[in-house]
Amino acid sequence: MDSKDVREWVKTVGVVGVLVTAGVAIFQYRVNSQAEERMREASQAEIDIRLSTAFTELMRVANGRATQQLSEKCVEKLFAHGMSQEDSRQLKEFVSKSWGDDTIINRKLVSCVVPFPVGGASTNSAITSIAVLGYKYDILRDPAREGLVILKKFSEPSDDVAQRALLKLEPGTTPHQPSH
Repeated sequence: MDSKDVREWVKTVGVVGVLVTAGVAIFQYRVNSQAEERMREASQAEIDIRLSTAFTELMRVANGRATQQLSEKCVEKLFAHGMSQEDSRQLKEFVSKSWGDDTIINRKLVSCVVPFPVGGASTNSAITSIAVLGYKYDILRDPAREGLVILKKFSEPSDDVAQRALLKLEPGTTPHQPSH
């Protein structure tokens, strides 16, 4: 092996080394990019959940309900005289069922829930905000439309805030355009 062959061999090994290094770098870049994309998706899912939760609270205000409180005194008085076996059985069923259950114990417990109403200005502002947020965020568009349709059904005929808000969600409109 003469010096010319050694130089050629060193060049070849150098080129192969550069190619291997470039291949490893490209592979690492791809792995890192995929990890960043997964992190971005997880972060977006978390943001969507928080946005949907806040939106649901806003819908509660639009529906004229703020918070509600279970009166412990009321529950104590209901059960102060002891519970019959039937009441006890129904209470166990109640714990595993929804509030929609029509048992005697359920009606008693529901009567102990004290709702705190919301003023008209807050309700109307929330309804309008729902339309604006539904227009702005695709993830909220369908929930906004569904909620506004229900609010419209229960609105007074003279109160067309929900109807105007629904019109703002129609294609081709912007939330700031006056709707008639």
